[in-house]
Amino acid sequence: MNSHQKLARFVAPGVLVTLLAAGEATALADPPAPPSRPGLPTGAPYTHGTYVAMGDSRAAGGSATLTADYQLNPCRRSGDNYPSMVRDRIKPRTYIDISCIGAKSANLRNHPQMMGLRQTNDPLGSMTGSMTGSLAFPIAAQLPQVPRTAQVITVSTGGNDLDWAEILKKCNIRARKNCSKNPAIKARARQGLSRLTVQATTSLRAIRGRAPQAQIFTVGLGGFIGKHGCRQVQLSTADAVWFNNLFKEANTRLRAATEGVGGKLIDVTDPGHDACSGRAWFFGRNAPQGNMAFHLNTTGRAVVANRIAGSIRR
Repeated sequence: MNSHQKLARFVAPGVLVTLLAAGEATALADPPAPPSRPGLPTGAPYTHGTYVAMGDSRAAGGSATLTADYQLNPCRRSGDNYPSMVRDRIKPRTYIDISCIGAKSANLRNHPQMMGLRQTNDPLGSMTGSMTGSLAFPIAAQLPQVPRTAQVITVSTGGNDLDWAEILKKCNIRARKNCSKNPAIKARARQGLSRLTVQATTSLRAIRGRAPQAQIFTVGLGGFIGKHGCRQVQLSTADAVWFNNLFKEANTRLRAATEGVGGKLIDVTDPGHDACSGRAWFFGRNAPQGNMAFHLNTTGRAVVANRIAGSIRR
């Protein structure tokens, strides 16, 4: 299969992806990464050219660093997020971080992201982009900021399309113990998976079209929920199992979308590193001040950075 054929591959539902794409035209040791298809990522060998980080809070997030991009930018790009750790490992001549908390897949293409001035106190607020207020303003779409000559692009997307944070709120054991059996919640999850499939696939195809020689890496979803709930992840055991299956399906779709453009999925759902674990890669509900609940902690961000850096072809 030649490169043009690879780029023409679709991820189901193919018809929806086609229609949407047409509309877009107007230092920590860690276990080895789970195996992916051999030969990925495709793209030109890395020679320390431009590295671009795209995505949502999974990419932007880190601790509350005393940096302008965190303190003065509503996108809250931390100085110790995983893209900055990748940068330190691969040492590109040019580094561009355009990730932004709350970004959806459409914001990675040509749709500006609307942000506000008032931040919610909800521990899930920052991940869902709910910095809302009467003075909303647009954040530039990410794709036009990507140089066509980029050599490495990392992408964190799909979570806000899936809408998992809002589902998680409704599944809190104090509110609803049998969330996994609730027809409305299950329907919302199915709709989220459909959105993720169409939107993430369309965005990844657009990224490939923008930077045809780049090595593309997508960071998967989930990982913070174990086999059961705990104080940090307030879910019943049945709902924890259901949520993990939801993330498993979401990652299957993200992997297909990523590999469809010659990219590689970085999976961080290794057992034993959830927010309830003593070896956690994620914060739980009560994240330290300045950090985001259910997001990668310092160890987890280093794992992601190590896996990306170790997968880059040189």
